[in-house]
Amino acid sequence: MDYLGTSLRPMIAQRLWGAMFISSTGYFLVLGIVSARVFTATGSSWIAAGVFASQWLLPLLGVSVITYLARQPNLTSIIVKIELISGLLAILVGLSQPFGTVILFLALLARGWTEGAIRTLRIVALKRMVSPSRLGLIASLFNTSIYSGAALGGLVGALLAYQWSTPMIGVFSGIASILAALIYSTLPRQGAGVKTNPVTMHSRQSGVFGTAWVFLKAHPRLLHAYLGLLLITGTIEGFHHVARTVLPIDIWHVGERGTLLLALVSGVAILLGAIRVAIETRTPLHPVHHSTTRIVAVTSGLAMITASLTEPLTGFLSYFAMMFTYEVAFTTLHKELMVLCPEQTLPTIAASNNAALGASLFLGTMANGLLADYMTLLELALLNVTVLVIGSAGVVGLTRRFRHKELSVACSLRDSKSSRLADRGS
Repeated sequence: MDYLGTSLRPMIAQRLWGAMFISSTGYFLVLGIVSARVFTATGSSWIAAGVFASQWLLPLLGVSVITYLARQPNLTSIIVKIELISGLLAILVGLSQPFGTVILFLALLARGWTEGAIRTLRIVALKRMVSPSRLGLIASLFNTSIYSGAALGGLVGALLAYQWSTPMIGVFSGIASILAALIYSTLPRQGAGVKTNPVTMHSRQSGVFGTAWVFLKAHPRLLHAYLGLLLITGTIEGFHHVARTVLPIDIWHVGERGTLLLALVSGVAILLGAIRVAIETRTPLHPVHHSTTRIVAVTSGLAMITASLTEPLTGFLSYFAMMFTYEVAFTTLHKELMVLCPEQTLPTIAASNNAALGASLFLGTMANGLLADYMTLLELALLNVTVLVIGSAGVVGLTRRFRHKELSVACSLRDSKSSRLADRGS
């Protein structure tokens, strides 16, 4: 297991990881508390799911701004400033609940944009600051800071759920962001941004998503990872953001504290899933079409089991297994996308992917939340499984289609070159 420890030995990776861990602890603590209290107050799965869904809307609408920021030379300074703003917004979220749902969700929307921006900028910073030889393993462990923070946030929330008010939780989250900003401020100050290349020039005419699509069509492996992330995130995590509140309160009857304990269980499962992928990263990257499809099938089956259980202990164990297998799939795809994408194109791909993931999460969470008010969680899980099965087949089929086109073009170029050489020889 030494390679797991040495992968985070470079001080840059350590500082990025530590800042993300501290910030994520406060971030998931305030979201978990607010979501549980909104559900308790309104009894609506849809409104409670909106607490999480609100985090992904503005990053989608502001993707061009995030892409622009990711190309700037002073990336460290930008990250520090946005993290400080995020801390102030966390305090505002904690203070806004007594003033009504509209004010609360406006504060949540703003906090969601800062979080979305920082997640994209951190990916670009890692790609710039870490040597390519170490990037694969570090990329596998990179998001474990977020998952560890989510687990700790759930644990802290479970211990303090009945002792701390929502404003106090908001202040705690704000302080966590300020501490993270201090750590980010110790990162190197870079003097050169991302150089312009044909992809970035094309983005001026077609926009971020159009540019990303042109690039991905020419790189089927990256296309598979990109679309696979959208599929499993929108369905499985969309279901998760509803079930994490409804299961403990309405089905297991373990109350508000149970939602935070489930967040802890999910965080640990996700952390171990990411480490599982890191262990396999000692070998070169291989296409992940079929393995990902199998992982998704297992995950969706476990989701059905979890949704149908009414006994808390067995339910927590099943939920752990569901989130573990989901994370193995997510980290495998995310690592492939990050490692194989060229540095000059990464700001566009990372920003568009984070925004698209936000859209997928927003639509998936809100749809699951709305349907949960009208059907059982088991029925909801079956619906998500149907979407997963059809979607998985579609992703693999589309990727193979572009792969065949890529091979056809390569063969045509090779035949043309051979023909020219033959003509010269004669």
